[in-house]
Amino acid sequence: MVLAVLIVSYFFTRFSFVLTRYKKSIFTLFAFVLMAFLASNLTYSWSFANFNNRLVSVFDKVPLARPLRMNTILQKYGLVDREAIDTRRVNLSEGGLMNYPLNPLNCSPDKDYNILFLFVDTLRYDMFTEEVMPNTWKFAQENVRFNNHYSNGNNTRHGIFSLFTGLPGKYWTSSLTTGTPGVLISALQKRNYEIGIFTGAPLNMPEFHKSIFSTVRDLKVYPRGNSSVESDAFAVEDFEKWQSRLKPDSRFFSFIFLDSVHGYQFPPGEKYEVFKPYWKSINHMELNNSFDPAPYLARYKNAVRYTDDLIQKVLDYLNDKNLLNNTIVVISSDHGDEFNDNKLNFWGHGGNFTDAQIKVPLVIHWPGKKSANVEYVTSHLDLVPTLLPEVLGCSNPTQDYSVGTSIWKEAGRRDWVYSTGWSRDAFVEPHRIVLINAAGALEFLDKTYRPTKDRTIPPYLSEVLKENSRYVK
Repeated sequence: MVLAVLIVSYFFTRFSFVLTRYKKSIFTLFAFVLMAFLASNLTYSWSFANFNNRLVSVFDKVPLARPLRMNTILQKYGLVDREAIDTRRVNLSEGGLMNYPLNPLNCSPDKDYNILFLFVDTLRYDMFTEEVMPNTWKFAQENVRFNNHYSNGNNTRHGIFSLFTGLPGKYWTSSLTTGTPGVLISALQKRNYEIGIFTGAPLNMPEFHKSIFSTVRDLKVYPRGNSSVESDAFAVEDFEKWQSRLKPDSRFFSFIFLDSVHGYQFPPGEKYEVFKPYWKSINHMELNNSFDPAPYLARYKNAVRYTDDLIQKVLDYLNDKNLLNNTIVVISSDHGDEFNDNKLNFWGHGGNFTDAQIKVPLVIHWPGKKSANVEYVTSHLDLVPTLLPEVLGCSNPTQDYSVGTSIWKEAGRRDWVYSTGWSRDAFVEPHRIVLINAAGALEFLDKTYRPTKDRTIPPYLSEVLKENSRYVK
């Protein structure tokens, strides 16, 4: 003990001497680094808000970099015109960062299936039970259930982006600043599909209207309704009206994105007050590590039950119109939601990469395929490389447009998932989570988000870094 004190005293004395001797130089260096950090991030923030691709591109070429954005603050103080940003269309002829797909899509007629994505914002994997979602559960028993499916983001932006592009969330900024659409949308348009997007939340936050849906005509950015409950009901109603007006020989793709679960909202009355007692008035300031999550979770489940009825309404419509025999239906979510599952005071989503926040249900109705339970690991990255070759007849190698693989293929599949967050990314392995921050530093955690003794460097790290730069110029 005495020896330890002497050693600490020695190094403290030496450090004090060096600090005194080189105080001015150290202060100058620190000030320079701080000013450079502030200047670069403020420059990026301004450029990002104003779609200055040349400046933004400097940052986007740095793997896993996440510089500061201040759209909300710039709009608040009138430094950026929000309406101008919302309505601006990027001129694709200006070029940009994205080199995606690597080669033009070569798609020829194949199977004439319609495609419907039925997605629920913030639906965690363990809500998919007969008790909570009886309608969807019954439908799933007759179709293909993927029991180890993950979103490639712990937030809406990156989760939905990966779904429509087959790319990691790293490419989000490049897609947004260049107006590059998701390759799924491009392939559908190449095959002359009718495209209908119906959501319970605006498409400008995140800015899907200027990224993955940038080439969709007559896109409705703002939903109808004064609440998520109303907007979701209108989204389903608008889908039915839109589909019923299509020509009989039309092929269609539709994305219905329901928001009530994200807002913990459901219609008043006994019908949806299934789980009791539930938290009547949400106050996030009350959430802490000792807060009982049961009433909060009960309210969440009631919102899920309402959404389950909306899903059934869509399925009933398809059945009544005899569309199920030629329509692929994909039911899933953008990410999960946490109720302090691991007692680390995490609530909601966007905070970590545990199963509570990124593991989601996935059910696929594919005409001609028998019902099954799939246990191998899959992710949203796998939808695009399944649909493009098998439905839309695209003959390009998968590497031209995606880092995923066909969702039906088990052999050679990765047993880990790459997921993107706001300030960190994660490699979610079967028994641990490897975090990587913007500086490239690794952190090793177990599945409960606590430090693990297994600090083995992932052998696939170099492969992921290559994938994160493959589709930029």
